[in-house]
Amino acid sequence: MSRKQVLAAAIGVTATVLAGCSTPVSSASNAGGPAVTIENCGRTETFAKTPSRVVILNGTSVAEAESFVVLGLDGHVIANMQSYGVSDVPSLAEKVAALPKAGLTLNQNFDVPAEQLLALQPDLVVSTWSGGFDKNSGFATRDELASAGANTLVNPANCANGDPGATAEQKQHYETIGIEGSFDFLRLLGKLFHVEDKAAAAIEDAKQQLARTADAIKGKTTVTGLVVSPGATADGTPAVWTGGIVDDVLSRAGVKNAFAGQKHEASGTVSAEQLAAATVDVLVIFGDSSVDANALAAKTFAAHPDWAASKAKRHVVVHDGLYFGPANAAAVAKVARVAHPDAF
Repeated sequence: MSRKQVLAAAIGVTATVLAGCSTPVSSASNAGGPAVTIENCGRTETFAKTPSRVVILNGTSVAEAESFVVLGLDGHVIANMQSYGVSDVPSLAEKVAALPKAGLTLNQNFDVPAEQLLALQPDLVVSTWSGGFDKNSGFATRDELASAGANTLVNPANCANGDPGATAEQKQHYETIGIEGSFDFLRLLGKLFHVEDKAAAAIEDAKQQLARTADAIKGKTTVTGLVVSPGATADGTPAVWTGGIVDDVLSRAGVKNAFAGQKHEASGTVSAEQLAAATVDVLVIFGDSSVDANALAAKTFAAHPDWAASKAKRHVVVHDGLYFGPANAAAVAKVARVAHPDAF
């Protein structure tokens, strides 16, 4: 699997609670504490007790690590391979960086080799996508981990990503779910770790932030935007991002994605000709701490002088807020302030 494919996976989605994704289906009690059984990507997982040795796989995501941090579950994590270096909620970056790594390293497919993971003896392994348990990529399978006594969890709407046997329902969900997916994952963790009140509070706070932005831009004319990150093409064409979460963040900020509605696989494949023909009122630069946002904006504007965004030099930098996780509401506010400056 190429780095580009893995990056596209990371922009994928978390879940609205569905059959075939991660729906809590039963709850019981035993000496080890409340037991919870869920259906996760077509697989039944029973948590006999609250996990205490959690490993969060990379998947080039940060959604899972940030969700653990926001719910105060840091102490349950023995190794986290997710890192972004910067956040639209500044305190999150520092807290994610502080999570232990347990000396794990990544293989050529950008995640933890099976041998290293099994040796750590986790009781829960969390992956942002189904591909995180792909034997062909050198990773431990869900069956192997179950045999070693570990539960496994895939971020639910990403059931279709990396699973050739995904159902049509899972595929549709993967392509369309928006910010609600972030809330669903928080609810799921709240259920598994018995911190439902914390999950509800985090969700309510985010909804209030979103409502404040919606109130501010109410009545404003929707503008057209474009989300780009550094590309890998010889001609320097930037990678363009589209799909459920990206489109939803922009929409809630009063911006229509110039390439809205395309599948996730379209991310990074938009041609120079398509870019030249696009209507772009605001440019959104998407990337981690390694991205020189100002340089990318200047280069993109210079290549497309007819865009309204180029003429006005209008761009905004968004980091983890375009992934699923607790930073979505902050990203919506950042984009809205640039797209509709007279509303704030």
